[in-house]
Amino acid sequence: MAASDEQNGWIRRVLGFALDGRAPQQVDLDARVRATAARLKALGAAPQGATDALRAAITALKTGDLAGCAKALDTVDRTIPSRPVPSDVGDSITAWQDAIETVDKQIEELGRVLRSSDDEELQQIAEFGLNAITGGYKTPLMASLLELQGKDAESIVVISANTVKQVTNFRSHIESDDRVTACDGNPFGVTVGIRSVLVPALARLQASLHVG
Repeated sequence: MAASDEQNGWIRRVLGFALDGRAPQQVDLDARVRATAARLKALGAAPQGATDALRAAITALKTGDLAGCAKALDTVDRTIPSRPVPSDVGDSITAWQDAIETVDKQIEELGRVLRSSDDEELQQIAEFGLNAITGGYKTPLMASLLELQGKDAESIVVISANTVKQVTNFRSHIESDDRVTACDGNPFGVTVGIRSVLVPALARLQASLHVG
């Protein structure tokens, strides 16, 4: 199936950005490894098994074993105890998680349609382009929100500045990026609402963290 003129225009819009040579998942995992290391350092005494799991994640990332890296980081996450956060923050985090899950599924469906094409450029977008649209912002924010979930209200006030910055930057990106517009208005018949779904959730996070 050859791409139509409309679809070719869409291709140029989505591919009109530079990648750093690494797959988006690798960039995400690198950010997650760094955030996880910072979380363990903040704990002082790392939970049993956490340090070994983090080392395994770093080794897997260096050798290109992305699935192994993600699995090891999940192991670290399970060792870190969580304490309740204030209800408004907790509710906004839950709403955000629901929103990003919805968008991930929409992007996954768009990627499935693109991969089913025999057009190499469409396949390239599915492989390297779609996850990069939110990936550079999503994973660091998710890591920061996990850190907040382990803190009480007093601690949140102290450590939330970085999270606030991440939320603000992510929201600005979603509101203005041409690639988001292109995906939301894609000509392939796939319903995608990156902007309409994520912006309200990010705004709610901003409000719960007491920023405008």
